[in-house]
Amino acid sequence: MHLYVHIPFCRVNCSYCNFYFSVNRRHEGRFFDALLAELQERKEEIAGYGPLQTVYLGGGTPSLARREYLEALFEHIRHYFPLADDAEITLEANPDDISRENLRFWKDSGINRLSVGVQSFRERDLKLMRRAHTARQSRQALDWIAGAGFRNVTIDLIYGIPGMSTADWEEQLDIFLSYGFPHLSAYALTVEPDTLLARKVQSGAVTMPGDEVYETQFFLLREKMLQAGYAHYEISNFARPGWHSRHNSAYWEGHPYVGLGPSAHSYDGKDLRWWNKPNLHVYMRGLENGGPYYETEKLSAADLYNEYLMTRLRTGEGVDVREIENRFPDFYRAFVRLAETLEARGDICRRGNRLWICPGALFRSDGIIAEFFVTD
Repeated sequence: MHLYVHIPFCRVNCSYCNFYFSVNRRHEGRFFDALLAELQERKEEIAGYGPLQTVYLGGGTPSLARREYLEALFEHIRHYFPLADDAEITLEANPDDISRENLRFWKDSGINRLSVGVQSFRERDLKLMRRAHTARQSRQALDWIAGAGFRNVTIDLIYGIPGMSTADWEEQLDIFLSYGFPHLSAYALTVEPDTLLARKVQSGAVTMPGDEVYETQFFLLREKMLQAGYAHYEISNFARPGWHSRHNSAYWEGHPYVGLGPSAHSYDGKDLRWWNKPNLHVYMRGLENGGPYYETEKLSAADLYNEYLMTRLRTGEGVDVREIENRFPDFYRAFVRLAETLEARGDICRRGNRLWICPGALFRSDGIIAEFFVTD
């Protein structure tokens, strides 16, 4: 079993972010009370799957949470559930929250993996994205992390930022590689609806780069990371051998997981999915007064097939044709026909029974995967 905890509070509203978050921390204590209540409410459901293999604190900005709240959270997790001896316990952290004192506390709490939201080592990029930290804070934070003995560290970087040249992006990657951390998550800057960035683009205040810039920077990313010994194990993720994200891999491999906190999703590993409503007050009132704070969905055969392809084809492992034949017999023939067409087109590569998106087509992966989708 894998556990995700969504802690929604942030210091500022980043211009590009469309995750559920709140910059008002007035109800932080009340939220954590509700979170612990949800943990207790769902303890039997979670415990029924055996020891927790991974715990992931995301958000929002969980590194912003006060010490006493995180202490109570970990105390409850350990009280209700056995943790696997080698459990991966991740905390998402922003550079401006990282200090020697916090690093000691997080390590003593059992956190053994840090996901650091650097996003860029360039000051102008950070200002455009309205990040709360500076480039200098990022470098200082990474130095402190290395000194604190954290080995399992991943950094987030963003490419396709307006005004960022390919040479600028290469410099970002060189800085990352200079630290020797074993994992990188790199994302293209996208314009999400109802964000500050979307409004600036609509008003003409910001002009996004063309597709050719994104593609060039994506393939530069892939080339440099492979040359440095990192595996490109998922579209946006690179890791040295043995250092892939076990938590995120559980999502991509279809394992059951439980999400706590507003907007968090859960999946039973079969055909049931449920999610907490993305509203802090609905979430808190529901757990305080017994009202509805989540919704459920039973997945159809088509849903399961589409999600299987959407997650597996994003990974370097791809899909096994025999597994599709066994799990999704109704869609198997159509899958094989389309796969043969895409293989002839050069978009799908094949070795034996395993298929994956060819390296040269990775930048178009979303469109290629969507071609396989079926409707009920």
